Amino acid sequence: GIIRGAGKDIIEENQLGYCSDPNDIQDIAKGFNCMMNIPVEEKESIKMRASQLMQERFNRENIINRVDSILQTVFKEQSYVGN
Repeated sequence: GIIRGAGKDIIEENQLGYCSDPNDIQDIAKGFNCMMNIPVEEKESIKMRASQLMQERFNRENIINRVDSILQTVFKEQSYVGN
């Protein structure tokens, strides 16, 4: 990806490809070259890791459940403090 910050961290942590600095044309060219020369097996591995990440971390239902759980915990803690 031609990206910085949290997006770059996600790509690197999950081994989803190569990241380039958006302000460095040489780095962008290097990134394109690297990605074009990835073996087919590695491309398939990247696709599998990306799909798994989407299902586990960015799945709408999972996100809603996590937020709901956090809110329930916060409300329970507040009710104990209020008593």
